[in-house]
Amino acid sequence: MFSSEVVEVARSLVGTPYAFQQRSREFGCDCLGLILLIGWELQLFDFDIKGYGKAVGNQLKDGIEKHCNNLSEIKAGALVLFEINNVPQHCGIITNYRGSWGLVHAYENVGQVREHSLINWWKDKIVEFYALPHVNYF
Repeated sequence: MFSSEVVEVARSLVGTPYAFQQRSREFGCDCLGLILLIGWELQLFDFDIKGYGKAVGNQLKDGIEKHCNNLSEIKAGALVLFEINNVPQHCGIITNYRGSWGLVHAYENVGQVREHSLINWWKDKIVEFYALPHVNYF
C-alpha cells in the first residue's frame, strides 16, 4: 500500500459532516473516525477506540501508538497527532497541498472534513507523525 492511496481516500472524505464519535461517510465522523474510516477502507487495521470525551488525551495517543509506528519526519499520508491546550486530542492526515504541506481532518469548528494548508497554528501543535500499518512512505 502506498501513502498516496491514504491521501486519496482522505481526500475522498472531504465534505463529510463532523459528528463526534462517529465513523460513517454518510452520517459523519470526528478526527479519529476519519483515521479509522481510512484504515478500514484500505484494510490497514480493524481496531476502534470508543468511549472518549472531547479532550481524549492519552487514550488517543496510546491507541495510535499501539497500532502505528513513529515517523522521524513529515510525510504525505502520515497520521499526525496534535496537542491542544496541552492535551493530545486531535489528529489528521498529512497531504501535499498547493505546493506545501496540507492537512485533511474532521474539524468541529467548520463542521466537516476539510483539507487546507498546514499553517503555523497547526504546526505548533504537532506532537508526532505516525506511519499507518502496511503503508510505504518514501
